[in-house]
Amino acid sequence: NLDGTPDGLPDEFHDGVLAGYAKWKLWKKIEQDETKKNNAGAYHAEFDEAMAELGEYLGPDDGEATYIGDEMFYAINVPLVGTPWSLPG
Repeated sequence: NLDGTPDGLPDEFHDGVLAGYAKWKLWKKIEQDETKKNNAGAYHAEFDEAMAELGEYLGPDDGEATYIGDEMFYAINVPLVGTPWSLPG
């Protein structure tokens, strides 16, 4: 969404999935030269748990993703490359 709220991810998973991923990757970068990676490991586990909860919420995958093609973007006049992403207005 234009207000910064993620599309397609239920609100109750924003913190666990998005923040959990960000914390894991940040600590992984901070601790990259350390032998003990306590924080990165803990946040990786937190992220994995959030992803498992999201998977349970969504249920089993019973089909294939449908490719909608670039035509949708051209139909609403959104440039795909070369200029900043913006909606017509």
